[in-house]
Amino acid sequence: MRTIFRLCLAAAIAAAIGLVAVPVASANTGAIGQASVTKFEKKQNKRIKKAKKKAARAHERIEALKSWNNDLDAHNRRQDGALNTVQGLVNTILEGVPGIIGALTDINAALQDPVTGLLGLNLARPQIGAFDPAGTFLSGTSSAGGAGPDDDADVSGSIYVIDFNNDVSSRVYSVNVFPAGPGVAPPISSVGSCETAGIDALCEGIKTDSGGDPNQIVVQFGNGAAPPAVPFTVTAISG
Repeated sequence: MRTIFRLCLAAAIAAAIGLVAVPVASANTGAIGQASVTKFEKKQNKRIKKAKKKAARAHERIEALKSWNNDLDAHNRRQDGALNTVQGLVNTILEGVPGIIGALTDINAALQDPVTGLLGLNLARPQIGAFDPAGTFLSGTSSAGGAGPDDDADVSGSIYVIDFNNDVSSRVYSVNVFPAGPGVAPPISSVGSCETAGIDALCEGIKTDSGGDPNQIVVQFGNGAAPPAVPFTVTAISG
């Protein structure tokens, strides 16, 4: 019995020793010759892949920004060139401004010249005034914005002193009487500048301070006694 017991015990111990000697499969062991990947490593690998993707996208954005920056630099250089060109033109214009102003001043002076300019041309045009027998101003070139009489004449009998409001002493005068009717001859008239010696006294007798004034003329009908029965016009023509 003891022998059998001992044999059984020895067999049990041997069996136990045999179990211990057999290697246990590791949780980290996968296919033959390869290591198994843990959950942590899988997560870590996923994070690495995501980081790589983010890095790739960031790199793409950086490349796009570099391209945009290069385009912007080129655009700015073109703008700088255009601005420099404009600045050069502005400087050229500014340098010419004094000359332009001087030329405009000369032109304005020429236009305002009382003899050769527009003012002179306007004054050189015929100046006309129409009056009724009582010397009342009816109309004329002044009514249209031109030069000439614009007020009633001073009258004594058939003698009229008329103010043209500008120097007409060197002009030629024309007096025209409206037709009085068929077969009725207009009265004879004479006219002259109040600046003229001899005529100035006649003007002064009709209107005080008119004698010697180159702006005024005197018109006389007949012998100076009776005024005309119809209106008349007086024209100062450039001489």
